[in-house]
Amino acid sequence: MKNIRDFFILFLFFSLMTYFVMFFKRQQDMLLPENYEKLSQLSHKDRYTIIWEEEQIRLRLPMEHFLVGALAATIPVAYEEEMLKAQAILLRSTLCCRFEEEKQNGETDVCLTVSAGEWSFWTDRKMQSAWGDQYETNLKKCTDAVLQTQGMYLTHDLRPVEGFFHAMSAGKTRSRKILSSGEKLGYLKETVCADNLSDLQYEEEIFLPADRVGELSEGTFDEGGYLISVKRDGELISGEQLRDWLGLASSNISWKKEGKNYCFKVRGKGHGFGLDQYYGNRLAQKGKDYREILETFFEDITFQRVE
Repeated sequence: MKNIRDFFILFLFFSLMTYFVMFFKRQQDMLLPENYEKLSQLSHKDRYTIIWEEEQIRLRLPMEHFLVGALAATIPVAYEEEMLKAQAILLRSTLCCRFEEEKQNGETDVCLTVSAGEWSFWTDRKMQSAWGDQYETNLKKCTDAVLQTQGMYLTHDLRPVEGFFHAMSAGKTRSRKILSSGEKLGYLKETVCADNLSDLQYEEEIFLPADRVGELSEGTFDEGGYLISVKRDGELISGEQLRDWLGLASSNISWKKEGKNYCFKVRGKGHGFGLDQYYGNRLAQKGKDYREILETFFEDITFQRVE
């Protein structure tokens, strides 16, 4: 009996040791490299803190440090520096918007919890895996973009702006009028992005089996060609729901049924609201700075800094 008990204790000990080693290793993988000199220049103030959750991991980071990983995850790092700055400001604006909501709910601690499912964020390990030999160069670009806009965010009517962005519009960003909360989003502009139409990535044709797609009715579209709603097998769903279901790059689509398949023509990438990253980068290539880029897609905005 004693042998069995001793064996069980040893088994439990090594199991716990393995768990803690893996736990702390994963925690370390989450951290941005402490020895990177630029990170030391970012704000370490605890006033605004992000807790990022993935599975059983909870990582606490100052907001400016978190933004480096968020920027890496949400825009091609090969884009121009001014475009990266514009993106960093939008991400910070969205975080400030969330902080504002927490305060309105009576929260006094300015600490925001976000999950991997709702917020894109690259850990240091992910950056190294994605960038390979360009890791240090690309990390410097992302860190510089955050550092050079440190604390800066957008407001409209004295409130932080929800930083809408997408990869590429279908030639024009979408009107706020079709959104149920459109009256609160008076800063969203419709912007013509004609340069997109000549890019090879602008339109793609995709064939999907009809038994996966289901039976589609004629859809309702906005003036820009984005699908607002459609009936799929008799159930009314939104264009974004259909896009997610089928894994399409955009809800700016048209389709026709050909035998046992549907042929979809998909234009642009993303939901089409707010900052068009591709066109914004074209503006940066033409000499526009981050303020001019953001003012192209948002109106009645003010640039503020976190206190």
